[in-house]
Parts: sequence; structure tokens; C-alpha cells
Amino acid sequence: MSPKDETPNKGQIILPGLPGAEDAAPQSPAAGGTSEPPFPTTSRSGAHLPQIDAHDRETPQLRESMFSFLTGRDGHGATTGGGVASKLMAAFGPSKRDSSRPDTAAAAKGLGVSQRQVQRWLKGENAPRADRAKGLDKRARQAMTTKTGRARSLKSAMASGHASMPPSKNSLTIAGYQGISSDKTAGYRMRECSVQMTAADLKDLQDTWVAHGDKGAAAWMTSHMDAHYASGWHIREIEDLSWGNSSNY
Repeated sequence: MSPKDETPNKGQIILPGLPGAEDAAPQSPAAGGTSEPPFPTTSRSGAHLPQIDAHDRETPQLRESMFSFLTGRDGHGATTGGGVASKLMAAFGPSKRDSSRPDTAAAAKGLGVSQRQVQRWLKGENAPRADRAKGLDKRARQAMTTKTGRARSLKSAMASGHASMPPSKNSLTIAGYQGISSDKTAGYRMRECSVQMTAADLKDLQDTWVAHGDKGAAAWMTSHMDAHYASGWHIREIEDLSWGNSSNY
């Protein structure tokens, strides 16, 4: 089956002019609600951003991967049924002593419980009661899905050094379904591709993510790949993001 014959799966990033885009039906706003504002056409630096179709706004895996990459907080599973640890990490960030564990002091303050109680949750000695669990779910979700939450998460990550580009790794590697639809030798398939990044690029990506969320950041990456990797390059699905080079074309 050629890339043009493939039907995109739920959760994929659909860009205009790509297979499946012509079939995308925009969502109607819920009764009494309002439609989302128009998607931005440029990033903060003025770079063109490809339009994202409105029918596929909810992509939890993309959201968690983008959040984890840009903040250094492992948010995988935080909004998709993960455990207490992933939700605490997403909502309150890592411990200053051990970056692989959540900041229990910040979590205790934010949730209105003792630090010892949070530690019990992490050890599995007991589970948060219903109201605490609901509050934790909300804090983890807001850290990724609201402009205020993203800005707060990024500010904290930058202060701790977790949002900085590694000095020895100035390339962004994108693992996902991507390619050039018009090129038979570089058509869409799962692959890992690396592209050079500068500190200014990272700042622009971070600003775009804070302002427009995971879809805005994904659009920025597509634009950056088109300009610096291969003309006409498109990303249809992102599975993982990392620093460093990949030789897998």
C-alpha cells in the first residue's frame, strides 16, 4: 500500500495537503460553547507554521511526549491512566535531590497534605482518597493543557536546568511517521530523523509550545524540518523526541 492509500489512525498529526487531510471534518463547538481561536500561522520568531486540522485536537501521547521533552519532567502516563508517580512528576516536577523522583514537598503543599502522606502514596502503602486523586489528576492535566500550566512547568524546568539543550547534543531527533509524500524514496514511514537546533531555535519552540500547546509545537517541528532537513518534509505522527543524532533515515 502506498502512503497515499493509507488511512491515518486516531491520534496522528494531519497536515493540509497530506493523505487523509481532505477527509478531515472539523468539530462543531458543543452547545453553548465557543470554537477554538484560529491556529497561528507563524511562531514567535515569524517562522511559518503549517495548519493543523481541527478534527484531531486530542492526542494524549503526543501531549505527554512533548511535555516530557520540553520540561525534562517524565509525564508519560500522567493523563493516560498512569500511576501516582507520573502524575506527581507532571504536576510538581522532580525532586531537587533525585531528578527521577517527584518533588514530594511541592506536592504536599500543592495538594494540602503532609509530605509523609505523599511518600506513602509513592510507596504504595495507601492510595489518595477520591478528592485528593481528583485534585492530582487536575493538576497534572493543567500542567500540559493550559497556557498557564505550561508556562509554570517550563519556568520551573528552566530554573532547575532540566529544560536546557545538552551542551554536547545540539540536534533534535524526532521518531515518528514522517517523510516527503511526493518522493518515492523518502515517502512516509516510521523513522528517526535528526535536525540541527540552536539555542534560539529551542527558545522559539518553547515559546510556541507555551502559547499553542503540543499541536503548535508539532507544527513548529514540521516547519523546522522542512527548512533545515529536507524541503517538503512533513511529520504525520510523533512517537518520541530526544536530543542527539540518529543515523536512521
